[in-house]
Amino acid sequence: MSSPAQLALGELRQINVRVSTHPGLTVRSLFSDVLGGPPQGVPPRVRQMIRAALPPGAARLLRSLFATSHSPIPCFLTSAMDPFAEGGVEAQLERIRDLSSDAVQHQVAEHFAGQPTAVWHRLFQHPRVFAAASASVQEAIWRAYEPLWRRTAAVRAREVERIGTALVTHQLPRVLADLGPGSRFDGSTLHFAEARRLHGGSVTHPRQGPDGNLLVLAPLSSGTRALAGCTVGAGSVRVGYPPAGLARALEGADASHPADALVLVLGEQRATILRHGSRGATMTEIAHHLGCSPATVTYHCAQLERAGLVQRVRQGRTVRLRLADRGAELIDLLR
Repeated sequence: MSSPAQLALGELRQINVRVSTHPGLTVRSLFSDVLGGPPQGVPPRVRQMIRAALPPGAARLLRSLFATSHSPIPCFLTSAMDPFAEGGVEAQLERIRDLSSDAVQHQVAEHFAGQPTAVWHRLFQHPRVFAAASASVQEAIWRAYEPLWRRTAAVRAREVERIGTALVTHQLPRVLADLGPGSRFDGSTLHFAEARRLHGGSVTHPRQGPDGNLLVLAPLSSGTRALAGCTVGAGSVRVGYPPAGLARALEGADASHPADALVLVLGEQRATILRHGSRGATMTEIAHHLGCSPATVTYHCAQLERAGLVQRVRQGRTVRLRLADRGAELIDLLR
């Protein structure tokens, strides 16, 4: 039987993997950090900015729910309730505001298996007040954080490509083994250093659901310690974690180049790789610069080589990238 600090996935080949970059998952992470839940590694200046934007009364009411060492907020009261919903954060928050008193009470009881903690008994007396406060606080968080969310878009895009490459090359275990220092993967089970990083109910093997056994990987843009895992209904397991390169993006380095024509044509990673070709960089150097795995770089280089834009030249045990004439012409054209 799994301990509270384990998330048992079972046979990876029997699990469908999807990636979600819905902003609601990051808002939930920030919600936890600023109200007293498990720290998410949010930069101090960002935390201060968000706290200054919170409605005082609603924030004070919700902060009381974090009185215990475990973050008790169920997903249905946060913008992370559906990681694939259309309409962004705002649509999720409207669903929270529309919840009836009976729905809130029923789902809280279900979340805590009929035994909610003492602090949650207050919610049963005024369920819609707590639901409205939750939506109000998260709306304020999103409005304050949205510019940083957009700034970190390239970081999330690189992570989505990395996961896609891992799935094609059967390297998913490497992804799960590299979610951050707060977890480790032993081949079938994720182990969390802090039990409070797990929430949402049972942490047993995912059961067969409508889409099969579903593992949702969610790169979070909140902070460098934003690690969480949960099960949601039958067959669905979510794991949120910080992608590589997030710290630099949050510190102020703009990871995206919306006015860069080469990026618009090739995408962030391939445009960067192409430009590195003019410097004769190695695969390892490019991977370090991009904050991704060598396997991801190799995949993109192969596609660029097929297009006649670069050449890969082996020098002993090192492979260096060389810019082909066609690649140089494309850079000049889209400079």
